[in-house]
Amino acid sequence: MVNGRACILPKSSTGSVSIRASVLIIYEPTLDDGQTFLGSVVVNDIEKFKKASDVVLAKRSDDILTDVEEKIYARDLFGRD
Repeated sequence: MVNGRACILPKSSTGSVSIRASVLIIYEPTLDDGQTFLGSVVVNDIEKFKKASDVVLAKRSDDILTDVEEKIYARDLFGRD
């Protein structure tokens, strides 16, 4: 991943994203796995992160996320940002 930062928001039981009822997981490879950052759990293993995600929010998309592209919400719509 280009900047190494993304987060996931699992879907609520109704299928829509609900921030209040969700657990936020942060992917950051430079921090220790299981550490917390601003109250959210940090995951430093990209495969573990992708398996745990229902939705991936990212600043930009990257080739490392192609196998979960249906889960990605990024402002980088055309892969050029």
